[in-house]
Amino acid sequence: AGIGCSRADIDTVVLSHGDFDHIGGLVAGDPPAGLRPAFPGARVACPAVVADHYRDRDPDEEGNIATRILATVRAAGLLDEVPDGAEVAPGVRLTLAGGHAPGHSVVEVGDYVHAVDVLHHPAHVLHPEWDSGFDQDPPAGLATRRAWIEGLAADGRLVSFAHVTGFGRIERDGAGHRWVPLT
Repeated sequence: AGIGCSRADIDTVVLSHGDFDHIGGLVAGDPPAGLRPAFPGARVACPAVVADHYRDRDPDEEGNIATRILATVRAAGLLDEVPDGAEVAPGVRLTLAGGHAPGHSVVEVGDYVHAVDVLHHPAHVLHPEWDSGFDQDPPAGLATRRAWIEGLAADGRLVSFAHVTGFGRIERDGAGHRWVPLT
């Protein structure tokens, strides 16, 4: 609203995974029967693995808000279930980054990567093994973190993470890596 954009002006929403802090804003209203899409004209690009994982789960299962939210968006005809590596808007790609949550994906936009929950703190760049507390598959999460850290250090792309303030780059630092925030 501060820049003159309303919810109705949004035409695409990109979903990284089904955790409550990443999916909750897709709907408005009161659950269960009063939910409606929060962005009424927007297509929601959702990793197919995420949609498949939550499709038939019990919506009242503890910690599961994704089943009901995805069903609401699907019923409105706005859900686009996309495969790994899909271009969901011009120059915007969703790439699976497994281990954290089913279908967890990063968003790549040209030379910028929003690596979502690949890691949760700048210290995890140097110590990726410290960041397994929220992973549903800790060995896969660690392998994913290591691969993304190595790749981002090698190509120098600008990166952000959902739970790390600001933008930065990952650089080699001796035998390891370090987080270099933009100033």
